[in-house]
Amino acid sequence: MSILYMKKAFLFLFDLLLLGVPAGLKAETMANDTLAVYLKNGRIDVFPDSVLKSHNRTETELQITLKNDSLLTYSVAEMDSLGRVPSGFPKFTSFMFSSYYNDEVYTDVAGEVTDSTVKATVPAIGKRLTPTFQLDRTDGKVFVGNALQESTVSRHRFDTTKVYVLTQGDVRQLKRVKIKDAVWSDEKDEVELADIQLTADMFSTNAPSNYGEDPYRMLDGNPNTYFHSTWGTGQYEKLPLDQHPYLEVSIAEDVTKFVFEYVTSGENNNRFPLEIEIQASHDGVDWKTIDSVDETDGMPTSGLAREFVSPVIDLKEAYRRLRFVMTRASYKNYFVLGEFRLKKVVSENEPTGPELIEPAQYAYRWLPFGREVKVDVDWPTDRAVNVPKISIDIEGGKLPADKVTYLQAQINIDGAGVFPDFSAPVQIRGRGNSSWAGVDGKSPYRLKFEESVKPFGLTKGKNWVLLANRQSGSMMANAIGMKIARLVQAAGANDMIPVELYLNGEYRGSYNFTQQVGLHNNSIDIDETNAILIELDTYYDEFQFTSYHYDLSTNVKEPDLEDVPATQATPIFNKVRDNFNNFCKVLARKNRDYENVVNIPMLCRYLIVNEFIRNMELGHPKSTFLYREDMDALHSRYVFGPAWDFDWAFGYEGSYTYYQNKATEDYFYHMGGRGNEFFNDLRYNSPVVKKTYYQIWKNFVDHQLAEVLEYIDDYYKYARPSFEHNATRWGDGYNYAPSCENAKQWLTERANSITESMADYPSEPEPEILKGDVNSDGAVNIADVVCVQNYLQERENERFDAEQADADGNGRITITDVVWIVAMAMQEPANDGRHLLLPQAAASLKAQPFTALVGAESALPVELTVEDSCYTAAQMDVMLPAGLELEKVVLPDALQGHVVETACLSGGHYRVAVYAENGTTFPRGNLALQFMVKASRAINADERVASITDISLVGVKGTEERLTPKSSRFDMNLTGIEGAEGHEDVWGGDALYIEALADSSVRVYAVDGRLVQVCHVKAGNNRISLPSGVYIVNRQKIVVNR
Repeated sequence: MSILYMKKAFLFLFDLLLLGVPAGLKAETMANDTLAVYLKNGRIDVFPDSVLKSHNRTETELQITLKNDSLLTYSVAEMDSLGRVPSGFPKFTSFMFSSYYNDEVYTDVAGEVTDSTVKATVPAIGKRLTPTFQLDRTDGKVFVGNALQESTVSRHRFDTTKVYVLTQGDVRQLKRVKIKDAVWSDEKDEVELADIQLTADMFSTNAPSNYGEDPYRMLDGNPNTYFHSTWGTGQYEKLPLDQHPYLEVSIAEDVTKFVFEYVTSGENNNRFPLEIEIQASHDGVDWKTIDSVDETDGMPTSGLAREFVSPVIDLKEAYRRLRFVMTRASYKNYFVLGEFRLKKVVSENEPTGPELIEPAQYAYRWLPFGREVKVDVDWPTDRAVNVPKISIDIEGGKLPADKVTYLQAQINIDGAGVFPDFSAPVQIRGRGNSSWAGVDGKSPYRLKFEESVKPFGLTKGKNWVLLANRQSGSMMANAIGMKIARLVQAAGANDMIPVELYLNGEYRGSYNFTQQVGLHNNSIDIDETNAILIELDTYYDEFQFTSYHYDLSTNVKEPDLEDVPATQATPIFNKVRDNFNNFCKVLARKNRDYENVVNIPMLCRYLIVNEFIRNMELGHPKSTFLYREDMDALHSRYVFGPAWDFDWAFGYEGSYTYYQNKATEDYFYHMGGRGNEFFNDLRYNSPVVKKTYYQIWKNFVDHQLAEVLEYIDDYYKYARPSFEHNATRWGDGYNYAPSCENAKQWLTERANSITESMADYPSEPEPEILKGDVNSDGAVNIADVVCVQNYLQERENERFDAEQADADGNGRITITDVVWIVAMAMQEPANDGRHLLLPQAAASLKAQPFTALVGAESALPVELTVEDSCYTAAQMDVMLPAGLELEKVVLPDALQGHVVETACLSGGHYRVAVYAENGTTFPRGNLALQFMVKASRAINADERVASITDISLVGVKGTEERLTPKSSRFDMNLTGIEGAEGHEDVWGGDALYIEALADSSVRVYAVDGRLVQVCHVKAGNNRISLPSGVYIVNRQKIVVNR
């Protein structure tokens, strides 16, 4: 046996002896020529046949030659073995698209999962999705390309197959990937053109102008002077609407092939030809139709001074007489052009295809290696021939005649294969201010149902709206604006469903179906018991006041004071007015004091939406909403939103065109109106607002702007048939493709301008949660405790991070980690910005009035009503005034299997958590909890409010949902003070101070027993001026030293 043969045999045996595979994986024989290199540091490098040319093993190193002849080497010292490819990688156990994490998805979609594929049908318009997935092992990892994927966080566009790699440990493969696409030239159209000289006497028309807007004006090089077919009154009568105006041109030379060009008016932005028929004649009597052009050829349908160049028109023989007949227009049958030119074809060659300028570039890249799973999403919107159809049949065949009177009707929704069908009785009336166009116009409507309903699968609600988008060019505006609002997570951001509307069988146009702004399930989803909704709007409302300092016309929208008896409405109105004026007073100080009375993250999200789309309604202001969740709670802050009404955004105000003007204009500087000072103070008077604004904006630009631009194309592709149908009745809707391109360019330019002008803040990574955030939601709370318990008891979690679950860091997940995480959750700072973004729970909570006892325990009754038995834990914060302390929480018998934890976070701020150690859920129905409190002294009457806030319920899979904050007012008495003489707390200083539980009389004595004064005090704090001296009050010695 040769020495060389023995050497090779030894090396082969050496590989087998040293072969090691990470736990959970298996080793398989090499697939074809695939090579796996196992390293001593635990990493496995895989070289597939597609990149591997050869490999050679020596006594000191392994040499690997790639197909591009590159050479990689490994020393024997760093190698463990080579030869087998690992397998047994993790698998998906579930893969879904949740409606909570996907603003376009109206119901959860579960994918069909196999070992190598996921298939799902998603009825949605936008095609970027955030999946929720689980693996069959906790130490598995998921990649797309080199990017580590996180369930409920990582987002992709699923218009093509998306390949996920499921792996474990540190396993990678070398692949040849394209890093730059090939560059090709444009296709060349070899046509040589020459101008045809045109003079005024060559033109004639069947619709001459009454105002000198004659055809010769199209020859002066100025689109602001234009030809306009007959309109108004004068020498010429307007053509009937079923007749078509034309321009006739008699040229001085024969032409067989030609191109015509025009420029739309530089002053009229709503009068465009939408279809032009080209005719030719030899004698001016008999006319032959040759061809036609329309919006599919690129005819502009919006904007000022827009250019159009026709395709080559082939007459087949020589002519000198040409007619351009306008057969469709954006407005009536008015033919309006700013400039007009003719060019003849001199020579014409066959078009040449594109030429390769630069080939594609490829490079070798290390990518994760594991189980490849192909995810394919089917989109019903791609197959839809039109958007959903809404048919509303009104009793008696009436039409809504005003914005007050509701009419009884029946609504039927045909979801058109994308959305669910729906049918129900409904009431309908008109709505809007300037958008209301009467019975005969394209008017918006308000819909009201008897019970909460789910049209299109949206969140239940009684009140809905049909937006008309009547202004020319506006049919994309609200859809784009609301998409931005949803992505930045502005409060109460609406859905926008494009629909075809029929009233009593008559087609009324293309509309948007959306939520009515208000305090209800499908808008601002909070309990309106103590909540208020304010609208800043110059349009008159019965319950309107002018705000302090800023002179803002302020309407009380909710509660609806028209439905409240006058004896109650007036105090409520006064309370809302006084509260908002106090907010304005704080803001008008021009300092950062307002940080404590407004929710800063939600303010920034609201302002970002309006600044980005340049919604100038805030300056007037109009349709500007803000709310407070709990008027009684001292800590409750104003929240701005929902954002609403974008008809005058995107550069429209001041130009009357969309997506073409003022993309770089400073929003806050040019806002104007009464809202200018108010919103500038909100935007710029706080360093915290400035920083938060920057952080939210930067995240939007970096991670969400591209989705907005994609959505414009997705929405238009789906809604285009409806737009074009709308044009047959109202003129607007043809050829929105250029408008969409303008929108994308305008938004991109605006985003760049805002970013460049915004003060930069150094990048500060989010504070890392080292342990405890088991469900990866950015916080440590009782939901994380549920996740660890689920893991220990082999129940399913929606998300689970094993490293975070190992709270004590000993490498194992045990009940000790539960104890650690409970302790962390009870001290985690509250985050009301995060809490507002949680979905609303199918439950409610009420805090009942009570009487607090000075010196003894008393019960604050709290009633939790659970509609669905799917919750296993709860967490809430309790806010108590100074002098009142939380002693304990007593659970009802129905929750005796649960544990209750309490902790004091700071003075008057307590954390309460309730959870089950065995996963037991809360039963349906009413659960009566007792929050035992103890008063140490008298409390001022206007401070006697106990609030329960940041309330969360936790589902069985560790997901969190929110409840509306609740407050309760309370009375006081001295029952708990043994031998108490009175209801007052007294002390001295520069005066006599008396804190009384109720209105009363207090006697003040001198030290010798003489009665000095009888003080009549009110409940709460009282200051009594007395000369300096020593007094006896309520058997206490009081020193006054003025």
